[in-house]
Amino acid sequence: MDEIAADWIFEGGRVLTLDPRRPVAQALAVAGGRVVAVGGRAEVRRRRARGTRVVDVRGATIVPGLVDAHAHLAIANTRALARAGVTRDTTAPKGVEIQRDGSDATPQQLERIRRLGVMATTNPISYLWRSGATEAAKLGGAAERLLPHRSLARLGIPFGLATDNKPANLWRAFSAAVDRRDMASGEVLGAGERLTRAQALTALTIGGARLTLAERERGRLAPGYAADLAVLEHDPLTAPLEAVAEQRARLTMVGGEVVWNDA
Repeated sequence: MDEIAADWIFEGGRVLTLDPRRPVAQALAVAGGRVVAVGGRAEVRRRRARGTRVVDVRGATIVPGLVDAHAHLAIANTRALARAGVTRDTTAPKGVEIQRDGSDATPQQLERIRRLGVMATTNPISYLWRSGATEAAKLGGAAERLLPHRSLARLGIPFGLATDNKPANLWRAFSAAVDRRDMASGEVLGAGERLTRAQALTALTIGGARLTLAERERGRLAPGYAADLAVLEHDPLTAPLEAVAEQRARLTMVGGEVVWNDA
């Protein structure tokens, strides 16, 4: 079978694919809005044709497109619920569960989430970085219950990271989940619940794709997946954490179309 000619080839950097079959690559090719090849420079260059646009990323890191998992599951606002007679004390009818927002979870609640097959979206900017010390104080100092990311990962509960636009910077959310440090006091909030950088990157990509029911076509850079990607100034797995939190993308692509280019 003839190989599909690439519309785009990205090379000259490090590709973090999030694909366990090939976690790191040197180059990738895009055609028709999809990734068609990932691998070494020479391997991917075989897809080059007359109209292929070749981008030398000059040592940058390429990651799958990030997903801001800011999902409000409620279908009615507070006033509508009040008019319907639904309050904080309302008992759910048989077979129905009333879901409430929360920033903490006990081991028993986590186990129930696992049994139910529920997916979780978390906001580490608000509840760890911006006001983590205050939130921990409300729990009597039980900071490990605040957004217990490591426990979610250990139990196999799918989860993503969100910003809630506070600010809309997913790399700040990444940093907060890895560092778990209150921005004002510097207090570490449950060090045992820190994510590794690899786990946090997975939450930003694969986790977000799962929450949007798109994990079969997004969240990884692998042949057949949507060509959603970002070309970054700093490698999120190795660069200083504050540099990662403040970084800007050099280029972003969605479905094979460049939507931002800071060239």
